[in-house]
Amino acid sequence: MNSIRNLLKTPFSSLSLEEKVQIKTLDGFIREISAIRNSTETATSTEDEPNKIQPIKRRGVDTSTEDKNRELKEVCFLRLGK
Repeated sequence: MNSIRNLLKTPFSSLSLEEKVQIKTLDGFIREISAIRNSTETATSTEDEPNKIQPIKRRGVDTSTEDKNRELKEVCFLRLGK
């Protein structure tokens, strides 16, 4: 766990190519997961336009989301072997 924290504190320019690729990959995963968590699709129609699907609604981000994302980064690092 400490090695993950140290890696996150290390300047990006001084990381090895392998570490840079892993961080970029994790960043992509985290962005995708965050987008899924923060959006919901509703397939219900409105009274005015019964055949129209309502757009995706964004929920407010609660304070625990940052903690969840931080934990997710640590879990991903562990799974990648860092």
